[in-house]
Amino acid sequence: MSKLNPDPAPGALERGQQVVLPGDFDLFIDIDSEMDYQFLLNRLEDLKTHKEITITMVGITESQSGLPHRHVYLRSSQAMSPLARIALQASLGSDRVREFLSILRIYKGGPGTTFFENPDWKDPR
Repeated sequence: MSKLNPDPAPGALERGQQVVLPGDFDLFIDIDSEMDYQFLLNRLEDLKTHKEITITMVGITESQSGLPHRHVYLRSSQAMSPLARIALQASLGSDRVREFLSILRIYKGGPGTTFFENPDWKDPR
């Protein structure tokens, strides 16, 4: 496993990307396969029967790796802690390695969840 930098911003800026950080109500789902995307859609449909929390898809972008890799932006009706965000993201099908590294980054004092987007990216939130 590569060395984990608690601050991902310098590396992203060197690659010409912008760092996107979540707000208190945001979930960032990193999709790596069509199967993971379908899993996410099924979980979002399942959530419609629960009144405790509402999660809505607000945007989706193709990741720099190309399809089927996607970055999916979700909005929750509930604010959440960084660790709760990571747990929900993993439960919704986000890349498990990414979520594992996000937990480690939190323990190193950095931001947990981040996305790296192209410079011309428009925030859907």
